[in-house]
Amino acid sequence: MKNVYDGDVVLDRNREAVVSLSEWFQELNKYYRFQLTCIGGYPPVYVKEEIHNNRFKIAGGQQGLEVCRQVTGIRNNKFAREHRMKVITDK
Repeated sequence: MKNVYDGDVVLDRNREAVVSLSEWFQELNKYYRFQLTCIGGYPPVYVKEEIHNNRFKIAGGQQGLEVCRQVTGIRNNKFAREHRMKVITDK
């Protein structure tokens, strides 16, 4: 039960960008994973601040650089906890 959220941001003059996720993101998910891909360059970008208040911060690179981002999370709402998918085992 993995959710995928993606989009892109542009780094500001401080070489940073804040990514805002849906207002229910942290309520619905746990165990986050990040993927960052730069368009038009190969600079060292990184997650500067992990998810807090449904936002996280990217930094590095240079001003104006476009960064595509993907965040995944494992569903953790009441329904998902009560109806976990079963792993199929060898027969």
